[in-house]
Amino acid sequence: MVAEVKHTEAERLQQGKVIGVDIWDKKELWGNSPEKAYVNAQIEGVKEKVEFKNGNVLELPFQGSTFDLVTCAVCQIICTVMI
Repeated sequence: MVAEVKHTEAERLQQGKVIGVDIWDKKELWGNSPEKAYVNAQIEGVKEKVEFKNGNVLELPFQGSTFDLVTCAVCQIICTVMI
């Protein structure tokens, strides 16, 4: 899921990079991996515009003010369940 959303955003990107963050939990979503996300990015022609990182939405591996724009596809569902 992360890869699909990020590819769409990367297609629109004029400069910079799109960074996708996921926990890459194979128990939750079988076959989920950054390697597969990069393969999909190559197929979509956006591999140079994307980067995939391991991270938890509740503890992102970035300092404040790192990004100009942040989007989230499934965070609301996950956070609601966790609360």
